Amino acid sequence: MMHDDRETELTTIAQISEVVDMLNLFVDDEQRTQLLAYCEEVIRWNARVNVTGARCAAQFAAGPLFDALTLLTVLDETHRSFVDIGSGGGLPAIPMAILKPNIHITMVEPRQKRVRFLQHLVDGFQLNAEVLHTQDRELIQPAFDGASAQAVFPPKKWIQRARKILGENGRIYTLTSEPITPAMCPANVHIDVQLSFSRDGKERYAARLAKRV
Repeated sequence: MMHDDRETELTTIAQISEVVDMLNLFVDDEQRTQLLAYCEEVIRWNARVNVTGARCAAQFAAGPLFDALTLLTVLDETHRSFVDIGSGGGLPAIPMAILKPNIHITMVEPRQKRVRFLQHLVDGFQLNAEVLHTQDRELIQPAFDGASAQAVFPPKKWIQRARKILGENGRIYTLTSEPITPAMCPANVHIDVQLSFSRDGKERYAARLAKRV
């Protein structure tokens, strides 16, 4: 059994390494270890919190983790605050908190079981993050630098909602299977940068949107 566990761990590490290399992300040894632990915790808790269809940590790393980490390829490195709406199992907020510890991340999640899971991760990894048991429309006096909501709202609806929880120069982030187009954006929002990634025969798009000045 110990041999099988070690083999599974090595497979997951290999998937994480492949993902971060493909996205050209800098990840030190401690961060890589935390990403591994995160993938394993997701699978361990999944029966209780139901956050992924992945059957093992390696599969989670190769799929959902990869999708979430594409956000970092378009992230504005000057951000000091970031909000993730409907964080669920922690994507993209937990990997971002691990790899970008200088950014304070607020995770907004309405489901109590998932709130407990997220708080477990924040405490265990000692992340620069907080978990709020609420919804985006209940946030008081928001002024975040960046905002994401992976697979929570249709892109056009998310872009509309995100404007209300950002500071004056805030940025909206989208992670989608189809590209964001100008037609999806209100008149005062434009696409700042958008990148596409091909993996397993599927296209992923990460975009950063800004308000027009």
